[in-house]
Amino acid sequence: MATPLTIAKIRPQRAKAASRAQEVVSTAKPLATGAVLLACDALTLTLAGWLGYFLWSRVNVAIGPEFYRQLLPGLGVSLVIYACSGLYPGAGLSPVEELRRIVLGTTAVWLISTAAIFLSKEGTSYSRGVLVASWLCSWLLVPVVRAVLRKALARHGWWGVPVLVLGAGRTGRTLAHNLNAQPECGLRPVAYLDDDPDKTG
Repeated sequence: MATPLTIAKIRPQRAKAASRAQEVVSTAKPLATGAVLLACDALTLTLAGWLGYFLWSRVNVAIGPEFYRQLLPGLGVSLVIYACSGLYPGAGLSPVEELRRIVLGTTAVWLISTAAIFLSKEGTSYSRGVLVASWLCSWLLVPVVRAVLRKALARHGWWGVPVLVLGAGRTGRTLAHNLNAQPECGLRPVAYLDDDPDKTG
């Protein structure tokens, strides 16, 4: 049982810890991070569609610009599927997991597009070559451009999402150090949560 003297010592420390916890402020902005990634994906998918059209038009000279414009509705669907897959802001995802979600999401869009074309009985108005070329360009370009963007912006304070580290012991400090050393993952440690009053501050 704690003595009155011990309680008297602990209470000020806990009050001090609480006051410090209120002062924790993070500069990380998840909404801004997600918005930048979404805009980047939109531009990359647009580029991938154009590149797919351009490459296939070298193979089939009968392909006109209208086949590229037909890809644009898939852009919005792709962004919705990416968002549902947790890619915005996508903090904490490993490169392998991010690539898996991008490939699955992009493939789902093109499968939906192919099914819609088949059901609408307007297959002659679309080019399967453009669809396939754009699909390949999409899942090749999107991960590369996202990696370059993350590398360029990760050092800025607003990039990523703020996180709390559970435990201020050796393991917790190592984890925080590793996260700070790899800002590309998007997890920004701002404070520790620990029930040991001796670790305050």
